[in-house]
Amino acid sequence: MVDFHQNMIEFREYIRKLLPNGFVQYYYMVSDGSKHQGRDRHGVIMTKSNTTGKPAFLPLTTSDPMGASDAEGLATLNFETSKAKVPLDIFAHYGGQTTDNASVAVLERKLTFSKTMGHLQEENYSHAVYPEVMSTNCVNGVEQLIVDAGDLYHINNLCMGHCME
Repeated sequence: MVDFHQNMIEFREYIRKLLPNGFVQYYYMVSDGSKHQGRDRHGVIMTKSNTTGKPAFLPLTTSDPMGASDAEGLATLNFETSKAKVPLDIFAHYGGQTTDNASVAVLERKLTFSKTMGHLQEENYSHAVYPEVMSTNCVNGVEQLIVDAGDLYHINNLCMGHCME
């Protein structure tokens, strides 16, 4: 838990800065189910760049799916896990998700994004440094849309399998 907290402190400095062109930075999630080693698990990892800008990943959970097998249940698990672990000022930079291309997974990533944007509206979120750029679910006054990425080569599954070993 201490390492996770330290990661969030370092990541906050990176993610809250605007890019040189003035654009907001985002992180993304990867999620998938796995039955590796005879265990039924649902994993969620977030993309994270460290202070050197090199890509990295940070596991959020590799938990029992707790009975969640439909898109709504998995999206709720993703959302609640993220909301509980990731501070709001970082959580607001969620840009989308990669899953495999199963119909349940495609809907899962859309519902996760919808739940996240709804939460930002409920919290009336405004960026601490650049409130004119990023507030609630809008960036520069335009409603934020999901970056909806399928996984053509099923690399997502390989990442999640490794994460859950």
